[in-house]
Amino acid sequence: MKTITWAAIGCGNVCEVKSLPAMYKLPGSRVAGVFARNSAKAADFAQRHGIAKVYGSVEELLGDPLVDMVYISTPPDTHKAYTMAALNAGKPVYVEKPMGLNYAECLAMHQHAQKLELKLFVAHYRRALPYFLQVKKLLDEAAIGKLINVNWTLQQPPYAQDNAPEKPWRLQADKAGGGYFFDLAPHGLDILQFLMNDVIADAGGFATNRGGLYSVEDTIAASFVTKNGVVGTAQFSFVTAPNSKVDRLTFVGTAGEIQCAVFAFTPIQLLRNETVETFTAIRPEHIQMPLIQTILDELRGEGFCPSTAETALSTAWAMDKMVEKFKA
Repeated sequence: MKTITWAAIGCGNVCEVKSLPAMYKLPGSRVAGVFARNSAKAADFAQRHGIAKVYGSVEELLGDPLVDMVYISTPPDTHKAYTMAALNAGKPVYVEKPMGLNYAECLAMHQHAQKLELKLFVAHYRRALPYFLQVKKLLDEAAIGKLINVNWTLQQPPYAQDNAPEKPWRLQADKAGGGYFFDLAPHGLDILQFLMNDVIADAGGFATNRGGLYSVEDTIAASFVTKNGVVGTAQFSFVTAPNSKVDRLTFVGTAGEIQCAVFAFTPIQLLRNETVETFTAIRPEHIQMPLIQTILDELRGEGFCPSTAETALSTAWAMDKMVEKFKA
């Protein structure tokens, strides 16, 4: 088995449990080193994870001949620059979501990877999780008949940090692209397309700020239609009352419904013929591990990864359309 050696740019909360441990725990996979602008934080991260090297610069990391794959886990405003630099250095890339600040950036990244004939994967890791593969199996088997529409509702109260004078980067449009919508919506909008074997063909929406806690959007109502004619809606609010969290993804068909969640991993419910059938699936300790395994498989020529720059484009495009009027 060919060993794949990774190097990571960024070592924040996502790296801590969700992703990077998988890169050194999976068979035939190791992490050579990490880089972060805060060198003390990088050194502490490396020590805790048993990583031998802390790079002094991105250039040093990209110049390391031992590195086969670059993982970019930084705020979205740096994704394009770091991705382009890694691709120019001849390194394939695995980049966190959202892939870029907007569709134009994502398209440029995808086209550059194509031009250089290098792999560019995106961390829409739900595509490989057993939970969502169970939903996909039900849809593929037409368990609810012909699919008519899909609806996603995501609402949650503000975080304590939202009231702080200095806002977290996820609420700074120049760093994140927008507010929590740009951080969380990619997960659901991507996975629903994957589950339906379809892509969003047209989209629109209204976005506003109802809470007044920050300047970016906090409430969005969106609609879309897929290439195959499935109509969808998505509603988001990040300033609702305490204990008012809702995360519900519903697929409506001619013979029933499937209800699940994007983040909560509540039991999957198949409703048909006045009965309810329930399905559960194990959530991995390191949630990105199944997708990272598919990346390793593709790099070795033994399989393929279902989440690429190309598959991420429709989500990036749809998100831009959903908040277009707010940003105008």
